Amino acid sequence: MVLLRGSRFSPKRTDTNKAVNIEGRGLSVKSRHYFSMSFIVAAAHLASEAKRIEDGYDGVSNEYLQEHHVLHRGLVVAAVVSSASCLEAWINEFFSDADEPHVATLKPLSESIRETMAGLWNLGIPRTAKYSILEKYNIAYFVIKNKKLDMSRNPAQDVGCLVQLRNALVHYEPNWQEHESIAKDAHRLEKIMKSRISICNKLTGGPNPFYPDKLLGYGCAKWAVETSVNFINNFCNDIGVLPPYQNIELSLELQRIARTNP
Repeated sequence: MVLLRGSRFSPKRTDTNKAVNIEGRGLSVKSRHYFSMSFIVAAAHLASEAKRIEDGYDGVSNEYLQEHHVLHRGLVVAAVVSSASCLEAWINEFFSDADEPHVATLKPLSESIRETMAGLWNLGIPRTAKYSILEKYNIAYFVIKNKKLDMSRNPAQDVGCLVQLRNALVHYEPNWQEHESIAKDAHRLEKIMKSRISICNKLTGGPNPFYPDKLLGYGCAKWAVETSVNFINNFCNDIGVLPPYQNIELSLELQRIARTNP
């Protein structure tokens, strides 16, 4: 087998792996793609675009709101969904890499650990949506560290909230909500998200409900990206492998995405 590798992101991990098998006179080419980096880079870009729209609002122009409201909300929703998708894609890629000896990502782990992870993956554990995102990470963590992830504190708590928000958006069901000035009971997403978002949607205000109006802004999109990145980075550091972002910089404050090694 001859492996052809090339990537914009990391010398340790490629976004596409290609294998060329030459058997007698036959020639076959296979490729395997990684999507986690695409998801998180897209999410950061979407968040930056949402910030650009919020920064352009003067606080009074109804014409500006009518022109940008639907697009702005779509950008934020897509950033949240893409950030959560990155988390699931990465742990699936991580398990799948265990059965690929040419991939350097898992080299710091012992051969027995890699074999156990590959064996579980080939048995369907933790494949498919039967396993939640945090369950998948917990299984990997237990195999590697022989103990469970601490789900009682951040960054795991934030990931749980991100997944709940993603699910509410992906499986959205419209319902009537009282506005904040007269609301008796807060929406369940307000209860878990209000303390986590430091910047509310600048295109709304007053008595509008926290969810979805005030929540779904740049601050929420930024939080979603940072939650995904921070969790994966902490997980990688804890188990002793390089995080997949070592050659990318996700810059939300400058409203751009810059690679450190262009």
